[in-house]
Amino acid sequence: MAIGRVLYEHYLFKEALRGQRGVSACIRGSRGWWNQWAYLLPQIHVNLGIALEAEGMVLSACEHYREAAILCPTHFRALKLLGSALFGVGEYKAAVKALEEAIYMKNDYADAHCDLASALHAMGDDENAIKEFQKAIDLKPGHVDALYNLGGLYMDMGRYQRASEMYTRVLGVWPNHWRAQLNKAVSLLGAGETEEAKKALKEALKMTNRVELHDAISHLKQLQKRKLRVTVMAMVRQPSLL
Repeated sequence: MAIGRVLYEHYLFKEALRGQRGVSACIRGSRGWWNQWAYLLPQIHVNLGIALEAEGMVLSACEHYREAAILCPTHFRALKLLGSALFGVGEYKAAVKALEEAIYMKNDYADAHCDLASALHAMGDDENAIKEFQKAIDLKPGHVDALYNLGGLYMDMGRYQRASEMYTRVLGVWPNHWRAQLNKAVSLLGAGETEEAKKALKEALKMTNRVELHDAISHLKQLQKRKLRVTVMAMVRQPSLL
């Protein structure tokens, strides 16, 4: 198990997967080993699930997380991982159920609150999603995923100023988070703060030269031209006072 963990930490996912399967087979294949080491099986299933997920085999990972939870019903991490994986394959209701069970066992599990919020948002339950994101942030004020995803939720709701605040907090924790910087620019643009949006885009360009940034800059320029054109047309349409 220790070797498997080291292999995983070095991104050798296939090797880690083979190692964990070998341990599982040894324990299941020997009655003496089973009596002595059966308590390890839930963690082995969790490790297998993590390795499978890293290889893109999310459905197979779900089965191992589920097996771990069956073998050890109090394994809140297995339930959290199951919920997150189910969310990843679009099984939102099942994801919510697993994540709620994990939180029931460990109410201060910030990551579970964060993932539950994402699942609720995917189901259209935005108000409860905001509450869950906020719980994650209250438990861990520097929770980057919760702050970033809450920013995205506010963007979807058209609450651009609040979204900008969330992205600013992300950048306070992770100053080189270029996606947060880009989304901050977009949210500022949505809030009508064009000059601040331009500054934010310039900061994002200092972080990376990805094509998404250039697309956003082009979009900003088009919006500025459109705004100028609308302003000119409005001036032309005004009745003369003479």
